[in-house]
Amino acid sequence: MNAIIDINYNLQSLMDVLGLIQGISFGILLLLLNYRHFRNTYLLGIFLVLYSLKLMVFIPAGLNIDQEHPELFLLPFDFSWLLFPIFFVYTQKISIFSDQKIKYWVLYPGIISFVLQAVIYFLPYDTKLEIAQSFWHEFLFTIMGICYSWVIGIWNLRLINQHRKEVENTFSDLENKVLGWARVFLIYLLTTSVLVHILFYVSPENY
Repeated sequence: MNAIIDINYNLQSLMDVLGLIQGISFGILLLLLNYRHFRNTYLLGIFLVLYSLKLMVFIPAGLNIDQEHPELFLLPFDFSWLLFPIFFVYTQKISIFSDQKIKYWVLYPGIISFVLQAVIYFLPYDTKLEIAQSFWHEFLFTIMGICYSWVIGIWNLRLINQHRKEVENTFSDLENKVLGWARVFLIYLLTTSVLVHILFYVSPENY
């Protein structure tokens, strides 16, 4: 039984590592292709890099190396406050509402969250351990970050639906104009996020 658990454990870690490598590689490729001109795809590249880096929060514990390498403990890569807002800004910039004022302010909480995590990361290990075990750390960076991301995600879905209505009233050729892929991707992100966090709180020993 223990062997089976270890196999699943290692497979999960392997999948996380592969996801990290692939996501960062593709994200950096998008950044390099657009570095001379800050195109909308540049934001998508940033999103992919940060989405992949978030796996680094789980990989050290998954490989059971965070105790031997305390520098890997509490890496400031929990981007719960930032991922959905970045995709929201990206969606707005490629939508029919791109001529309106871009709501960059949705990024500010995520930037503040990253700065706070970076400050905590450079504290002594014992202090970090005490902070990580406190309620406020989970509440601030996990619970509130998740709730904020879901709110932004739902707002983004409304934006895409409004975009679709405007496009249907404006263009006869709707192919590649209604952002159908963005809507499907956003629904996937929201659904998996909700399911993963529900399963975590129902059965935390499996995560």
